[in-house]
Amino acid sequence: MVRKNKDYYDILKIDRDATQTDIKKAFHKLTRKFHPDRNPGNAEAEEKFKEISEAYSILSDPEKRSRYDTFGSTSGPGMGFDMGFGDIFEDIFGDFFGARRQSPNRPRKGSDLHFKLLLTLPEVAAGVEKEFEISKLINCDICDGSGAKAGTSPETCPICHGSGQVKKQTGLFSLTTTCIKCGGSGVIITEPCEKCHGGGKVRVNKKIKLRIPRGIMEGTRIRYASEGDAGFNGGPPGDLYIAIFIEEHEIFKRRDYDIFCEIPITFIEAALGTEIEIPNVLGKIVKMDVPKGTQTGDIIRVSGEGLSNEYEHGDLYVSIFVETPTKLNKTQQALLKQFAEVSGIKIHPRTNSFWKKVKKFISK
Repeated sequence: MVRKNKDYYDILKIDRDATQTDIKKAFHKLTRKFHPDRNPGNAEAEEKFKEISEAYSILSDPEKRSRYDTFGSTSGPGMGFDMGFGDIFEDIFGDFFGARRQSPNRPRKGSDLHFKLLLTLPEVAAGVEKEFEISKLINCDICDGSGAKAGTSPETCPICHGSGQVKKQTGLFSLTTTCIKCGGSGVIITEPCEKCHGGGKVRVNKKIKLRIPRGIMEGTRIRYASEGDAGFNGGPPGDLYIAIFIEEHEIFKRRDYDIFCEIPITFIEAALGTEIEIPNVLGKIVKMDVPKGTQTGDIIRVSGEGLSNEYEHGDLYVSIFVETPTKLNKTQQALLKQFAEVSGIKIHPRTNSFWKKVKKFISK
């Protein structure tokens, strides 16, 4: 249920007459700004991202948007949510003001389904087709959704006469309650279908194929129309919503469309400079130049080797870690000592600068 006092149009910074294209553009713009990957540890940005996603899930769905515009929420009368003031008002004062509930036998849309899809970072980089299985309710093929045994039909409830409600007069007012005989359905099934046992629906597993575009963001929700549970009384089926999650990679980290990683090099490579081969997020080998005098923590940008989609292209940022050799033999130790003896201040500018600062600090 939608929480109260939220203006989804204001959250997405759009007008109330915005088109679906306007809504989508606003959503992508704001998610890029407030995505958790771009704001690590920022609780305020994370909450904002959730609000944006919630607003988009409502306004991008024409039916939910219509209910929101009418009632200020996605529930509305008869939508299966908790009873609000309007429902109570209608129950107690319905006859007095001439209000009537909608028929229980009216066509209603089926329930939406939600599925979490986990992707690897290489799959996000390349784009991938995924096949997965969902469990959903469909109309029983034996009774065609009526719930009644083949050759029979549901009977009109003799208590409520098909309305699904029973009215009791209390003084000046008429109190309307759900019929306990038919449970509000308005009909009674005397001979239930042997397959669905009177429910009118059966649960099945269905395989879904979905093409995931490259560069997709975590938290994205994909709507698969009419793949939810079957509707009621001839109503349309619900939709399937697929939420995208991305596995943490052991080498690469994502930030928007850029990729970050740490690469170790030897101190000789760092001192003399070299060309090394590194993997990108697709597992392909690319070449990268390491400048002379590279230090631990230096970041080298490899253009165009990040994530991309139709509109944006990211880069690969490599953080250098200069590895100190261990387990040196006597010859190697002797050579390093000789190197240390002939080394001057000029080849260690950071060391020299640091100790100058220390000397200045101690002398105060």
